[in-house]
Amino acid sequence: MEVYLKDARFVTPEDFGLFDAVTAFGSFEHVASVKDFLDGKQDAVYDSYFHHVFDLLKPGCRFYMQAMVFSKNMLPYEKFDINAPKGSDAYILALLTKHNPDSWLSYGHEHIIRVAEPYLKKIYYSSGRLDYIKTNREWTKLYYKFQWKKYLWYLSLIPKYFTDKEFRYQYDLLKVRPNRVCFEREIMDHARLVFEKK
Repeated sequence: MEVYLKDARFVTPEDFGLFDAVTAFGSFEHVASVKDFLDGKQDAVYDSYFHHVFDLLKPGCRFYMQAMVFSKNMLPYEKFDINAPKGSDAYILALLTKHNPDSWLSYGHEHIIRVAEPYLKKIYYSSGRLDYIKTNREWTKLYYKFQWKKYLWYLSLIPKYFTDKEFRYQYDLLKVRPNRVCFEREIMDHARLVFEKK
């Protein structure tokens, strides 16, 4: 069962008892925010998260997660620049951060393993980076597949493009596909991890 929020709070063992397994697909990247990172609280936020997962699992049972993570070509935060050339890493990362201010990634799968270690033992890891690139390319094909209704709606947005700067950034997200670019340039990776409760 996916760990989720109920009435703006985490599910607790008192809600349903303990679980044989817990999963998290693509949610971990939203656990820590940019502010958490800048305030030096990222690991503390992760510790709370993994403590919670630990509390939900029966002894010896497992947690499976998938998460985007920063990779070897990640830039320092200070180099992110929304005014940098549009194809540059600095611009791509600034665009992603502008779009997702409440999301900051871990620094590689090793970072996740380290912060989970007090509660969970790593059983398995693999990278899904190449799979994600292929999946994103297929999503893009479907997104641009011609349909009259869809393209007429696109045309209706042209005035907004010229009058709304923030909308132009949103357009760039769709046009550039910054997540995929980050995977292609190995700025980001995709971690698939299985943990076991200690």
